Amino acid sequence: LYPSIGVRTTLAHHEIVEHANEITARSGPVFDSLRAAARRAQTKNLNVLLSAEGFRRWKPRQIDALREIFGSRSLKMVYVLRDPMTVVRSMWAQSVKLGETDGLLEFLDWHIDNLKRSRLLNPLRDLDPHLGLDHADYTILLYDEIVGRGDDIFSTFAREALSIDDIRPTVETANIRMELELTEFLRLMSKFGGYDSGPDRLDVGDA
Repeated sequence: LYPSIGVRTTLAHHEIVEHANEITARSGPVFDSLRAAARRAQTKNLNVLLSAEGFRRWKPRQIDALREIFGSRSLKMVYVLRDPMTVVRSMWAQSVKLGETDGLLEFLDWHIDNLKRSRLLNPLRDLDPHLGLDHADYTILLYDEIVGRGDDIFSTFAREALSIDDIRPTVETANIRMELELTEFLRLMSKFGGYDSGPDRLDVGDA
């Protein structure tokens, strides 16, 4: 069961991540939607799949509150680990798509100066609070290794996390990775074209 919760469910369950306070408070529309999904899954004996990259920032108490909604069912967390330096480039490119105008070196500065505190360069910021606790089973998928051997990340996820073999995506869903030079060109267009702030701020991804 991939429950429809929020208006952006087709992309991921971002609304659940953004309303973590409702989950821990055990109250609110998102909490109610999750409880309804849990009841439906229980009735039909289905597993529930929730997906959003923002879950990586959740604290153990938030994970425990989520687990409580689904009762005695076991909770399995899947974390995809990428080469941190490629993550930095991707996140910078994403920020440019959203209208930010910091250059790549400016974007990198804080992360290089704060290696242990950087969530982009230090994956243990995400994992350390949870590893060793018994509130969930963790599966860590090595993105670069998977791509390097020519495997599909979706198919690997289905096999390793869901125990579903021989499944392939029906459509290409990966974000288009622009060349570094094109990302820099779009950044400069936003910066010098006056689209980096105010009501005229440009969402390059939409444009």
